[in-house]
Amino acid sequence: PFVIYHNQDYSQTGYDMEFAIPVKEKTKDTSIFAPGLCVKTIITGSYSELPSVYARQHEWVEANDYEFNGPPIEVYHTKPEDANETGTHRTEICYPVKKRGRSL
Repeated sequence: PFVIYHNQDYSQTGYDMEFAIPVKEKTKDTSIFAPGLCVKTIITGSYSELPSVYARQHEWVEANDYEFNGPPIEVYHTKPEDANETGTHRTEICYPVKKRGRSL
């Protein structure tokens, strides 16, 4: 499962988000999701680390002449009920990007 945040910037309040589950077959209600080029970080641990990951991604994008090209996506590789109390959640944070000044 994953979440698409429709807010451009990370915020701890006031989200506009969409929850999604990958499926094997397309139906009339299925949306195709292909964000393209992304800056991606995978973390193992507590969700409390997410704000610092977003901050580092913003720094990397600025330092490497990219700009954001859509809302961020969080992909959850570990079901909450499968992760133990030591914080073994595995989360992939993807932020669509493009080279600054280029249109895609």
